[in-house]
Amino acid sequence: LAPAAGPPALLASAAGPPALLASAAEPPAPLAPSAGPPAPLTPAVGPLAPLARAAWQAVLWLNPALEMSAGKAMAQAGHAAQLAWWGSDPLAREAWAASGLAVAVRTAEPGQWAELVESGLPVVRDAGFTEVEPGSCTVVADAPWLREGGYRIEGYGPMRSAR
Repeated sequence: LAPAAGPPALLASAAGPPALLASAAEPPAPLAPSAGPPAPLTPAVGPLAPLARAAWQAVLWLNPALEMSAGKAMAQAGHAAQLAWWGSDPLAREAWAASGLAVAVRTAEPGQWAELVESGLPVVRDAGFTEVEPGSCTVVADAPWLREGGYRIEGYGPMRSAR
């Protein structure tokens, strides 16, 4: 089969962020000895790449007290990922995108849930039209860059500061 025709940017985006595409014939240039460690936004390649990408992974914590179908839980996780994106500053968004927008979905421990909800991290509150009561907190989006304050505009939209 012939490759699909289309705009090169579209084809590149279907394969992943262009910055992460590497040619086997052209290995990345080594850092100069005085350059120090790579900047956080440098896409990771090579055997240590999974470790570097893990630093830019969000964890979406499910409420352990709510019973949700798999579809409902994944829809709520999708909402939490969107809130994490909105709550990220432009540099964090760039780095997270370079890591492939990595997320892990986990069920919080019962004793951990209240702390997560009150932490100031993005929280999904359900409208209550399907499986859970209106206003139920279903998922908390957690990431190191969100814990450092994130990007919240005082009094505006779903990411408004609670303070």
